[in-house]
Amino acid sequence: MQASLALMIVLLSGPPTAKQILDPFTGRWEGQFKVYTYDGKLQDTLHVQQHYWWEGDIQHGRFIDTYPDGRVIKAKARNYEKDGRLVCEVDKTPGGRTVHHGRYTDGALFWFSKAKIGGKIESFKERVTVDDDGGRTYRIDGFGIYPGLGANRHLLFEGRYRQVRGPSDG
Repeated sequence: MQASLALMIVLLSGPPTAKQILDPFTGRWEGQFKVYTYDGKLQDTLHVQQHYWWEGDIQHGRFIDTYPDGRVIKAKARNYEKDGRLVCEVDKTPGGRTVHHGRYTDGALFWFSKAKIGGKIESFKERVTVDDDGGRTYRIDGFGIYPGLGANRHLLFEGRYRQVRGPSDG
């Protein structure tokens, strides 16, 4: 009876809100982001630091990506809902702005973008999991098509970041 009641409460509550979907990513994360060619050759490994926090209905993010050669790329993000769609705006220095749209399916957040000019396409899945030791891992898996990269324009990527501080550290 209790299981049926719990299921009924979930069904009556409707689909998750943008805040419920995005909130698991709130906090500070550190780890590795790996880039592979379409045939599985490791192309790059970056050290990543990410920090997400809320200001009103907008989730903000700050990212620092450090490459093996010492290069550092910084980015700012804004995640929010507009007209019933999840939106992620990312501004990289250098690199310009990318806008992704999102969909929540089967416990994962799928982000996707397709440039109107140039043919750049990205699609990736993000989720936060609880590890056996009680820690949390932010996982990202996806692919991109980057026409300006020549023969290596089709790339696969994955990121695994451990939470280094809780969601309330602002």
